[in-house]
Amino acid sequence: MGKTPGVMVSVVKYDIRKSGWSRAPYVSFVVQCAVRNCSRRLEYRYSDFYKLKQQLAASNDLGKITAPFPPKAVQVPYVLPTHQHLATRQAMLEAFLRELISVDLSWDGTKALDAFLKLDTDPLWSAGWSLTEYKRLKRQNGSRVTSSDVSRGRQEGPLHTSDEDEEKEDAVIPPFTLENVPHRVPRHAVSTPVDN
Repeated sequence: MGKTPGVMVSVVKYDIRKSGWSRAPYVSFVVQCAVRNCSRRLEYRYSDFYKLKQQLAASNDLGKITAPFPPKAVQVPYVLPTHQHLATRQAMLEAFLRELISVDLSWDGTKALDAFLKLDTDPLWSAGWSLTEYKRLKRQNGSRVTSSDVSRGRQEGPLHTSDEDEEKEDAVIPPFTLENVPHRVPRHAVSTPVDN
């Protein structure tokens, strides 16, 4: 009762794993995604955090590590825009999870992730733009989208001219990525399904 329908994403647990004879220290956490009554848990593994990596290298006592994890932006449950069709919300969820695997969690990277989490407040979504159109407009405007861009988009219509053009666009452009992040974590993170 009173719940907003949509896709819920939240971090449900995390562990800091010690280094072994054949592996470096790493952090794993479980992201839980719920679409209506269906729940899915995915485990993500990181080994290259900004401050956490330095502290792991300098200390054998995991209890002394003070770096916040997960960052506040990820701990907060996130509900994707509810006025979008379910398929669109699921596509956005997949893009969000792909970002979690490789996003830089330094101070600047966390701020960028926080901005990504607030996509549902962006006026472009209420203007009826598709995810592809949104990505294209952000690239054209240096990732800064203004109210005038939204107004112009309403007057000029969608940025793509046909479904074929959109398919070609999606074929060469990766899913939604965080822009203006100074450092990207190498894509060595692993995601595996976790049974409930």
